[in-house]
Amino acid sequence: MAAKTKFQAIRGTRDLLPPETALWNHVERTAHEVFGTFGFGEIRPPIFEPTELFARSIGLETDVVSKEMYTFRDPTEELDKILINVLRFAEEKGITFGFGSDNVETPGKVQRILSEQPLLQSESVTLRPEATASVCRAYIEHGMQQLPQPVKLYYMGPMFRRERPQKGRYRQFYQIGAEVLGGGDAPAIDAEVIEMVMTFFDKLGLTGVELDINSI
Repeated sequence: MAAKTKFQAIRGTRDLLPPETALWNHVERTAHEVFGTFGFGEIRPPIFEPTELFARSIGLETDVVSKEMYTFRDPTEELDKILINVLRFAEEKGITFGFGSDNVETPGKVQRILSEQPLLQSESVTLRPEATASVCRAYIEHGMQQLPQPVKLYYMGPMFRRERPQKGRYRQFYQIGAEVLGGGDAPAIDAEVIEMVMTFFDKLGLTGVELDINSI
């Protein structure tokens, strides 16, 4: 008799259980309330995007892109490679396919056909390691630059990074963030976001909060 498999949460992830989930709901409700008061609208981008989006926005040389992203490729890519290799082998051995010379496929011809068919091209997608790139992509894709500027957006949800799990650091983690897009008075926007975040912390009843300001 086969041994029973004991399934557990994947390393670097965890289950959120009651009563902790009630605290999460409180934090999220408070974020919706405070951010809405400051004129920010919620955006919910997908949890996966084209890999190139993160590579361009975060940087190819960063640890996040080079080591920590969960990336998946379209399985048709491997099928394409197998097909081309089989045809290349057949060509080397003098084997032909089809019922006439017009039907004979060669590796070069197959590769050209595959490259011309968008549905057959391989697609690399990545679970989002952060959300700023997705927000910027959505801003451009949906023509939000035509709206009154600046556009103020906030988001919350899971992010994914293949980091070494340790206390307080998970491979699936949750983030609340805000973005202001489309120009405007940069110092005033920075001040507003800082005020909003401090108001959020105050509403949550946090004490001893220390504010560190950075520039990137």
